[in-house]
Amino acid sequence: MSLFAWQENYALQVPRIDDEHKLLFAAGDKLHKAIVTGKAAALLEPLIDELADYGRTHFAHEEEFMVEIRYPRIMAHKGEHQAFTKRVEVFRQAVHAGDRSLALNILQFLKNWLVEHIGTSDAQVREHLQKQPGSGATAVNV
Repeated sequence: MSLFAWQENYALQVPRIDDEHKLLFAAGDKLHKAIVTGKAAALLEPLIDELADYGRTHFAHEEEFMVEIRYPRIMAHKGEHQAFTKRVEVFRQAVHAGDRSLALNILQFLKNWLVEHIGTSDAQVREHLQKQPGSGATAVNV
């Protein structure tokens, strides 16, 4: 069983954002499988670069969406995105400097992010969207 199984309760019902969230679940799953099979060291450098790219792209999309739906807690949400970006950059620098012992730390970080951010903070965005009169989540142009 995967530690990173996508569940529909994570969905914002905004296809672009949900698809991007699924990519993060897939990255976590890939790292978990690499740890279990003893192949994590070889995966760390490309994975951490993928996470850095993911943050830049996905957070821009999600923040644009939050502006569009007038999400009132956007600044706090952006702060969480910035914290993710900073943490990934710390991991990235260490991995690029040759530290291959961070696989479990990165795995735990990703798991916590998925539970805390996507499962809680992004769920609040979904709740806000659902309260918008006449605005179905899938109708928003993101």
